[in-house]
Amino acid sequence: MEGANAIDVYLLLFSGTLVLFLLAISVVASIYLYRRRLSKQKAAMIEMQNRLQLDMLRNNIEALESERKRFAEDLHDDIGGKLSALRLSLSQLQLKSGDAESVQRTIEKSKEIIDATIATVRRISHNMLPPALEMFGLANAVEELCSWVSTSSTLTVIMDYQLQGISLDQKKQLALYRIIQELFSNTIRHAQASTISLTLCTGHKELELVYKDDGKGLKVLPDKPFTGLGFRNIEERVKIIKGKIRYSQEGNGFECVIRFSAN
Repeated sequence: MEGANAIDVYLLLFSGTLVLFLLAISVVASIYLYRRRLSKQKAAMIEMQNRLQLDMLRNNIEALESERKRFAEDLHDDIGGKLSALRLSLSQLQLKSGDAESVQRTIEKSKEIIDATIATVRRISHNMLPPALEMFGLANAVEELCSWVSTSSTLTVIMDYQLQGISLDQKKQLALYRIIQELFSNTIRHAQASTISLTLCTGHKELELVYKDDGKGLKVLPDKPFTGLGFRNIEERVKIIKGKIRYSQEGNGFECVIRFSAN
């Protein structure tokens, strides 16, 4: 009888222990699932925030490019057209004014000012809305930009591009053009360089831009981005096209490498 009672007690203790063990497992599992759900929700929120930030950045840049296009068209068509008409009027006045020397000098000086203004308008329009990009594509537009940098400064620009088999959409072409434009601007203003090397090549469905100059260079620190407005503009555009950017310094030169998917 006592043996039976002992067995009952052991069974009761075992059952109680088993219930407590299962209850503990249930609590641990609930806590694990709860934390996992929180972790997933946090990751989803972070992803949503990143996506919203990227969408806002993309919308801002698209709005900026749209405004640039409108302003460039107004600048070229309206102001440029009126200056051209004014120059023609002065030319006609010159023909009708006889030999009055002072009038001739005034007209010539006015024509020189107008010519310089027209050239400035064309340069600003080209910088804001590169016609070669829309008409002939990225390679031709960049080649024209390199030629302009070479002729308007003391820099020697060496360009090598191999874009066979690559078809970039208009947004990526414009983003890459603006990046190159900003890199040129930084070199011209700050680097005190004599030579720029620009390479555009493709491989494994990726496009790679390698930009180098032989100037005084910049202090490149790991995981610390440059704070200048130009570099922020570059990095924002690289982010828009979902690319990767790397800066390095060899000797006194500066190098920037950008890779992104061509699709």
